[in-house]
Amino acid sequence: MKKLMLTVTSALLISSSLFAQNFHATAKLPDGIRISVGDNNNRNVMGRMMMLERAVRDLQNRVYQLEDTRPNFERWSCRVTAFGKTYMDEGTTRNEAENRTIQKCERQNNAMFCEDVKCFKN
Repeated sequence: MKKLMLTVTSALLISSSLFAQNFHATAKLPDGIRISVGDNNNRNVMGRMMMLERAVRDLQNRVYQLEDTRPNFERWSCRVTAFGKTYMDEGTTRNEAENRTIQKCERQNNAMFCEDVKCFKN
């Protein structure tokens, strides 16, 4: 997916510099995206630019969706008590949950009082 974004971005950059020349090229990308460079007609250029911007926006949204749907099978919760107050947080890994918990504790206490962290899987 990142290679596809790189290809589309490269095509946008190349196409902008080629619009000033009389040149015609077509790039076929997966999933029916087609990029064409050529024709100096302003209306055609603006239409192609809008189509390319829409394609980049759609691809970026797809990347965000794929990143958001990563499997998240386990959750960790951690807690630490300092001066009678308990600080808790959670994360997808033990380290993430532990670091978040320590940071919460350290906002109000010295770091040496936030070291006895207990973590468990949810």
